[in-house]
Amino acid sequence: MSYVDNSLIPDEQVAFRTRLHLVIFLPPILLLGLSLLLFAYGIALGGEVVLAGFYDQPLSFGFPAAFMKEARLRVAAEWTPDDLAVTMDLIATGALGLDGLISHRMYAFDADEAYRTAFTDVSCLKMVLDWRLSS
Repeated sequence: MSYVDNSLIPDEQVAFRTRLHLVIFLPPILLLGLSLLLFAYGIALGGEVVLAGFYDQPLSFGFPAAFMKEARLRVAAEWTPDDLAVTMDLIATGALGLDGLISHRMYAFDADEAYRTAFTDVSCLKMVLDWRLSS
């Protein structure tokens, strides 16, 4: 007998029976796969994951992989002068690469559209306003 059959109260009966479907196992399997990829390739031992910017969806990540790699999680809020100094040092030593960081550029007179893009287009990593033609 199944758990359901054992849990029925007197005069209660099952109206429909089905089998477990693979779909209910798919999300945990995908999460496990992502965790294994992160563990194998995604982050160095003792590495750091930095959340910076705005996210329109809740974030999730493979905790087991981050745990095994002893990853640190940092959430950036607001820049301070010390943050800028540390960042400049990391760029100067080559420890921090900025290749591909700026994904969009627009002229300052298109600032309205630029801000809309920066805050709604998920492919916009960083928007630069070009002021050269604004005078």
